[in-house]
Amino acid sequence: MSVEGNVEFEKILPADLRRLPVTAQALDNQWLTAGELRGVWSGGRSRRAALREQGARVRTEYLRALVTADQVVVNRAYLYNNPVISQDYLAKAAGRDAFRQLLDDGVLVPFLWNEATPVQEPAFGLRDLEEVWPAWTAVAQECRMTCLSLDWDGAGEGAGAAGAADRLGSAFARYVQGLEQVDLPALARTLGVPPAGEQPLHERLRQVADFGRAQVEATGLVSRDALYRTFVVAPGSNPAERSYDPARAFGAEIKQVVDLAYNVNLADRLGAYALTPHDSLPRTALQEWQLAPRAAGPELSADHLVEVVRRTAFDILQEGLYVESFGQLTLDDVVALRQSAGWQQYQGAFQALLAAPDLADPQRFADPEHGAPAVVGGYVAMLREASDRAAGRRVGAAMARWTPTAELFIEVATGLVRIALGSVPFFEVISEVGKHFVKRAVPVSIRLVVGRGPGGREHARLGTGLRVVEGRFADDGRAQWESLITRLRSAGFAEHRGLGPGTHPAQLNGRDGAP
Repeated sequence: MSVEGNVEFEKILPADLRRLPVTAQALDNQWLTAGELRGVWSGGRSRRAALREQGARVRTEYLRALVTADQVVVNRAYLYNNPVISQDYLAKAAGRDAFRQLLDDGVLVPFLWNEATPVQEPAFGLRDLEEVWPAWTAVAQECRMTCLSLDWDGAGEGAGAAGAADRLGSAFARYVQGLEQVDLPALARTLGVPPAGEQPLHERLRQVADFGRAQVEATGLVSRDALYRTFVVAPGSNPAERSYDPARAFGAEIKQVVDLAYNVNLADRLGAYALTPHDSLPRTALQEWQLAPRAAGPELSADHLVEVVRRTAFDILQEGLYVESFGQLTLDDVVALRQSAGWQQYQGAFQALLAAPDLADPQRFADPEHGAPAVVGGYVAMLREASDRAAGRRVGAAMARWTPTAELFIEVATGLVRIALGSVPFFEVISEVGKHFVKRAVPVSIRLVVGRGPGGREHARLGTGLRVVEGRFADDGRAQWESLITRLRSAGFAEHRGLGPGTHPAQLNGRDGAP
């Protein structure tokens, strides 16, 4: 235990994190939902109106992280500069005791960049300095928090900051410089760019890649701030002010890709899972396999994936009355929920599923006590506990009667097929594998998504997704993809058409560099 004045705290490195730590992209002060960003960029939505509603969205994603994960790693800047967090530890805040307990229990973990202690005032400016900083130092004195750093030996002296910057910046710079290599039709579909815009988008991404290479040659790294100033915001403006410039071609699309790469890169370097928010780009949009020498992971086959799906087509639990959004919960609710039997059941099933060495085994994956059905059952039990708490406060928490759903999303390079589980399972092809993947190894993954409905905003408000199987088709990804769809049809799964992917649900993405 380290001591700084009246503050005691534990120093940890990424290897010391618990089994399921996450970082929440929504806490990034640049995050906007894809829909809001498009509205602002097109002029159909004012920046002020979009930001006015942002607090509620960020709060929902913040609470989702606290409910979903074992630990939530928070950049120290967000602790002070984001009112969604600081509102809980101000002197008379209703959730102050709960916030202090989450720090004391090591659930909330501040990530220090180059500070030696959690109460070393940072060099960057703080919003509401006179109120927030004293409140932060006061709560720090009342608990024994756990703090994370990439390099404690050099913290506060510059050496640690330089080493951390190199480790964090190199992977981000590599991605920016490789942007022109992406599969443009697949990326354009994910971003909502029509086919006519694919070639202009490609030209713009080439300019971004060229800029990244020039920055690396000149300074050794490429910063998100520099990318914003050149491709996203109005000339001469501060990126923090979000003065987006519609005259900058594909600025909104570039911003989404850059933000996603920036946030998952940080999570990877910390050894945490990246929680990408509702209605934001999924990690697959980064197409990281394009920068890798070959697809990694165990070899899978179309027959293997169909067997996983067939065995996992379990009945969903019956309809119930549930809270509509995690945003309906208080921080006291979160603390109580994390101590409940429902949360313990969910976490136990979740962590056991992620830790299983033979998860790609269809029988293991479909095991009702230890596989995907156990995770779905635990998640729904947790939602029921959360809903009971919110309703019990009798403060008008929004409730709705609905039936939980579970879906499997199989991703094969740029291809995506959604399988709705239940007594009458069906599948929908959302995107195809491109022809250039003929005779080429490709990555394969299965994502389990638990939520409210078959797509769209309501599905995402309480839903979450986790990638549970990762591997590869060793050769001819295109042929294996076609075989997968053919075998789903012959196995008796009904095919739905025209439903569309809807907005992307909140997703837990892989750790330690896994996509």
